[in-house]
Amino acid sequence: MAVDCEIFTTNYDLCIENYCKIGNIAYTNGEIIVDTGKQIVDITKNSRDLFSESAKFHIYKLHGSINWYKIKDRDVRDVIEWDRVPLNRGDTTFDYTEIEGELMIYPIQEKQIYKDPFSDMFIRLKESLESIDYCFVVGYSFRDEEIRGVFDDAMFERDRKGHKTRIFLIDLSADEIIENRLKSINELKNIEIKPINREFNISAINDLQGMIG
Repeated sequence: MAVDCEIFTTNYDLCIENYCKIGNIAYTNGEIIVDTGKQIVDITKNSRDLFSESAKFHIYKLHGSINWYKIKDRDVRDVIEWDRVPLNRGDTTFDYTEIEGELMIYPIQEKQIYKDPFSDMFIRLKESLESIDYCFVVGYSFRDEEIRGVFDDAMFERDRKGHKTRIFLIDLSADEIIENRLKSINELKNIEIKPINREFNISAINDLQGMIG
């Protein structure tokens, strides 16, 4: 199945989801309604929601989401309806389930990437990077060693196979990021990184269109 656009983000907010709702764009982000009526987060390959052919945007929230919570005594991630945020450990939701804690990764909690649903998303990130010819990076510094490692491995693999790859990096410090964190892959024969040293705005989009066209 061909996916229109795969979006990987480390932001916790619902900005992309809200944009899709305003623009009436079909998207998936792993949140599905199961037979019991509950909403859960399922990022696995057999998720009927995440791999829905009707979705234009497939969103992967690598560090979790502000509306994802771990429910006490259950290995399930519910998307909760609430009247205030954030919810805290011990709080009870409208359906009388107890919150064990947020499901988000902070810098001091990187070991959580080896647990689901994060591990599934990192696997999908690697698979996606190994299969694309174009990659667009917006406002990301590549400070996360785990994500940078996945990115490096995928680009070295594509270069080894002779697959041409163009990466467009939009950031006010794009040149600096490339020099300090992406230098090794930028020197590969088949990998080209194009910096756009701007904020993500109309001017940056115009520059991007000029480079692609």
